[in-house]
Amino acid sequence: MLLERKLELQVEGLLAHSECKVSYGMTRYRHADGSVEPTPWKRSGERITEMFPSFLKSRCWSTSNPLYRASVCDIVGPWSSLKTEEDWEYDCRIAAIGARLYYVAEYVCEMRDHYGHRLSKDRSRVFEQFRHRLEAHKRIYFHARDAGIDERIPEMRHFARECFLLARQCGAAGLSAESRTFFELARTASGIRSKDSLDFLFYRAGAAILGWKFMGALSSHLDRLRK
Repeated sequence: MLLERKLELQVEGLLAHSECKVSYGMTRYRHADGSVEPTPWKRSGERITEMFPSFLKSRCWSTSNPLYRASVCDIVGPWSSLKTEEDWEYDCRIAAIGARLYYVAEYVCEMRDHYGHRLSKDRSRVFEQFRHRLEAHKRIYFHARDAGIDERIPEMRHFARECFLLARQCGAAGLSAESRTFFELARTASGIRSKDSLDFLFYRAGAAILGWKFMGALSSHLDRLRK
């Protein structure tokens, strides 16, 4: 939901700051029961000047929050045909060109939860979701590399750990090829440290002997026990 002054505040900021290509403000989060979080959702209450490297961990805003200059949209093109994380991949494309941000210290939109059905939690689409998430993560990694992001920074290490987690989840779901690809992406994003990582060495050896599906199921079970 867009709030009344969203466009006014964000357009005003972009007009006053020609060096900025994207404007964002705070997102208010309203739960399905009507209650409202007292603080801005995600990291929309923080003043961030550049999208990378923080966007390697997650988007800092909801999809209805940012306002992009038309010139930026012309450069990066339209959204992809991905069905999952397409908004995150799009923002990382913009991050790769070094777009600076203008921050509005006011609420500009509201994210409303609901009790009804949602595509992101549709278990009948789990295989499709994993495949689209794999493609999104591959593209996001290359966007980060295009922007000169180093594998040694914390945000890239976080991204690598997420890919490793998704490799295990894909294996548990029976998607062996996707599991292996996520695993290799995790190793690549980890940089030279992955060559000496016992976690990677152990997991790859186990997958070679027992199969990617079994290792994924075993690791996912252990992950649940550790929580």
